[in-house]
Amino acid sequence: MKKLFTLAMLLVATFASKGQFFDPTSYKGAFAPAPTAMWTDGWCNWTPDSTNYPATTVTISGTISSNTTWTSNQVYKLSGVVYVDSLVTLTIQPGTIIRGDNSVANSSLIVKRGGKLLAQGTATNPIVFTSNQPVGSRTLGDWGGVILLGKARMNQGFGFIEGLAAVNEHMYGGNDDLDNSGILSYVRIEYGGYVFAQNKEINGLTMGAVGSGTQIDHIQVSYVNDDAFEWYGGTVNAKYLVSYRNLDDDFDTDFGYSGKVQFGLSVRDPQIADPSFSLPSGASTSEGFESDNDANGSYLLPRTSATFSNFTMIGPFRGNNASTVHPAFRRGARIRRNSALKIINSVISDWATGFMLDGVACENNALANSPDTSLLFQNNIIANYRTRAGEVASGRTFDILGYIGQRNDTLKTNGNLMVRPYDFTNPDYRPALNSPMSAMAMDLNPIQIYPNPSNGNVQIQFESNQGNSATIQVIDMMGKVQVLEKIAISGNSTESFDWNHLPSGMHLVQISTGRSIRMAKLQITE
Repeated sequence: MKKLFTLAMLLVATFASKGQFFDPTSYKGAFAPAPTAMWTDGWCNWTPDSTNYPATTVTISGTISSNTTWTSNQVYKLSGVVYVDSLVTLTIQPGTIIRGDNSVANSSLIVKRGGKLLAQGTATNPIVFTSNQPVGSRTLGDWGGVILLGKARMNQGFGFIEGLAAVNEHMYGGNDDLDNSGILSYVRIEYGGYVFAQNKEINGLTMGAVGSGTQIDHIQVSYVNDDAFEWYGGTVNAKYLVSYRNLDDDFDTDFGYSGKVQFGLSVRDPQIADPSFSLPSGASTSEGFESDNDANGSYLLPRTSATFSNFTMIGPFRGNNASTVHPAFRRGARIRRNSALKIINSVISDWATGFMLDGVACENNALANSPDTSLLFQNNIIANYRTRAGEVASGRTFDILGYIGQRNDTLKTNGNLMVRPYDFTNPDYRPALNSPMSAMAMDLNPIQIYPNPSNGNVQIQFESNQGNSATIQVIDMMGKVQVLEKIAISGNSTESFDWNHLPSGMHLVQISTGRSIRMAKLQITE
């Protein structure tokens, strides 16, 4: 009980200063049960290989050095690396199509430090970055990708994008965590991942030290020859991300990325995985989450400590079928090299291994009690795993199954998770009827208690749209329940309590409403 209480206190400490970014949910994974529609409806494309895009009308190359708008009545071709200069804004209208030229090396769009990209599509008119090849000829790596370079902090000081020359045009990093690189909303990125050399490819969407002033939401990355999304440091937050049938990792975090990400979907193709997995040097396996503090596993700050909540990760085994799965596929989440990543309220299904703590530093981070250096894997479901729910590095004795089991659900086989998760053309990733995904979820937005510290006479303010009653528990540092009561609530509630009988010290206040739990710390004084 005390261990679970300590973990709960850590969750409070982690999220209490984070603001109201996370939406409360009554379910695990990315989607609410029916009849709520999937947030992918209308703008995602599950069959880009058969989509006929119009021919290009305008060719873009070199540097965009003045404010420019790309309009939806034109189709743009990226020829080579195209830069958005510092202090320059590129605006892309909803519905605009941009096609990367595969006949010119690394046809990419790079927004330099201080530049902005305003690519704001809509659910009915998304912006599309795709290959310039016709139907039947498109393949992973036809062009480069979209790269945002910001001025937020990262633990290497400054960096340069992998594969590109170490020059100012490719630099990212700084000390402005509020930096604004623009808006990407309702955007699809398809068939990117230009290969410079083995294990040096462009990702679908690369974010180098991007600041929290940037808006990232509703992005689908499909058929890319490297990672779908990669964060190199920075503080940018994001919502509604889709990684669909890409080659390497789905969500890759490095160099001290510390943002918040909610609602994500990963879908793997059993035969699309990293071919370098068997090389004696430079081997790379394909994972769902992959997270490092840096390549050396250093203690440099800021620590990679981002929080991912409400993700659905559908691996390659697709119902536990191993006969056609590429051998490079390994884990739904691999946290290594001193990362302190946090994964909450998520579902990892159909992978060989669900979750891996890779190395003694990450094991220590999993047992730590600091918001910035503690790794969390909490309130998740690991299901339909082929080999094992969890693993550690070879030779390590950390009780990974005990760690997972105290905090998460493991289901060796379960055919009742989602409605149609294995349909590539007409999927439905919502929880099935009576699915374990429709279970109590952590609400990462804290409740407000005042005054705090207090002599026990307190008011608690919270919002609930998940029921008309709440169960309140107050738990002391030894894990003993001091208060247990049920109250009636309606919408925004402010309730008064007389708890002056509580002993002095730190307490946890836990409020359960419907299928959601919220927590906050309360300091009782003499």
